[in-house]
Amino acid sequence: MHRSPVQRARRLGGGLLPALVLAACATPKAEVVRGYAGTARPPAEVTELRCGNAVAILAVDGDPRLAGDPSACAFELLPGWHRFRFRIKARQYGDRITFLQDGSQVVGYQLEAGRHYVLSAISLRRHGAWSIILHEPDAGRVLPLQTLRLE
Repeated sequence: MHRSPVQRARRLGGGLLPALVLAACATPKAEVVRGYAGTARPPAEVTELRCGNAVAILAVDGDPRLAGDPSACAFELLPGWHRFRFRIKARQYGDRITFLQDGSQVVGYQLEAGRHYVLSAISLRRHGAWSIILHEPDAGRVLPLQTLRLE
């Protein structure tokens, strides 16, 4: 039977959404960096993207100023299609890095106004892969973007 990355993560981890919610609650909020020119816009006209579990964002739409470590970055962007260059940077038991990906990759997604998103990676250890997801906490949605097999 073919399962999506999110279904595999739920099966392996006992529930992906509760784990992401707990991780988000335990993580201090990062200062939000505006990723567009001009004056600040009301929340209904922008979208917010945060670095989630195990994802270090290297650039948003090719802009290296919009970068940050896992669970330590937040960007206010205009709605629309955006590309995120990132690498897997997993930590476990404090600050010790347990996995750092060589190189990086790009995923894209159409972000909607007034919404909040968290870009995360979930280890699918049994399958030797990582599931890249976009979590929308306010809507309770988990959007699978890509599955990576990294050696």
